[in-house]
Amino acid sequence: MNDDTPRFGGVDWALDAHAVAIVDQAGGLADEFAVEHSSPGLDELCRRLVKHRVARVAIERPDGPVVEALLGAGLSVVVVPSRSAKALRERYGVAGNKSDRSDAYMLADCLRTDGHRWRDLSLDSPATVTLREHVRARKDLVETRVALANQLRAHLQVVFPGAVGLFREIDSPISLRFLERFPSAARATWLSEKRLGAWMVANAYCGRKTPAELYRHLQQAPAGSAGDGEVRGAVVLALVEVLTAGRRGGAGAGGSSEPSGCRVLWSRSSAGPDHRARRPPFRGPGRRPFARRPSSEGRRRNPVPSPA
Repeated sequence: MNDDTPRFGGVDWALDAHAVAIVDQAGGLADEFAVEHSSPGLDELCRRLVKHRVARVAIERPDGPVVEALLGAGLSVVVVPSRSAKALRERYGVAGNKSDRSDAYMLADCLRTDGHRWRDLSLDSPATVTLREHVRARKDLVETRVALANQLRAHLQVVFPGAVGLFREIDSPISLRFLERFPSAARATWLSEKRLGAWMVANAYCGRKTPAELYRHLQQAPAGSAGDGEVRGAVVLALVEVLTAGRRGGAGAGGSSEPSGCRVLWSRSSAGPDHRARRPPFRGPGRRPFARRPSSEGRRRNPVPSPA
């Protein structure tokens, strides 16, 4: 006699292949297999799940080709966050022995026992999917930029300590232009207070530090470690080039200096030198500035005449 009771599936998503486990109502392992991350492999995944009368499938990733294939086959998908999966893994005593097969079984069995607390994944609109991908890409790019800035700062603290703290941010446009011109302490010895002031004017420096303050910072900083300054300067130039390309990579092809979405993705979320400028409110053509509302005392002195 055929068993028509629904079963539960678990998919451990991976880069090249996906481990799948199917359990019945009693928690017994009904089937266990792996499929390749390809169109035929995903078709086989859906076919075998449907063949075993799987009602719901648990997976740790909320999007991607696997999830789209499962939803396209009419299966209910339940997303188990990675943090929750890590806590559930301790229930099965595999916290220190993670494997794709054990994770797939753990997801399927937890869906059987705790699935009534979890909601099914609903389809998002194309605009929501695009926004999610945009936010994820921006987060990755910002993390890359912060890591590069920290790497540049750590390198300068060893070879060129005077450049650290010279400007507000190590990866600000003015700081990157300074390091591009003076990537090592040996190159910076050419500077004097007058030459530094001329360089600041030429690069439109709008900070609050005077040439005397910046030059004093360079002079009072400890000396960097001895070594080949040209080689270490080349490391600085390489990091500066990557950070600079990220800042101006969104410039339009027509030569416009206005950044596009690439720079919006690359820029930090916190306010910095690039976020100080504020556009004045638009008042429309030919309109006078907004008049200040008179105070209550002024209204008592000059009451508005009543209409005739």
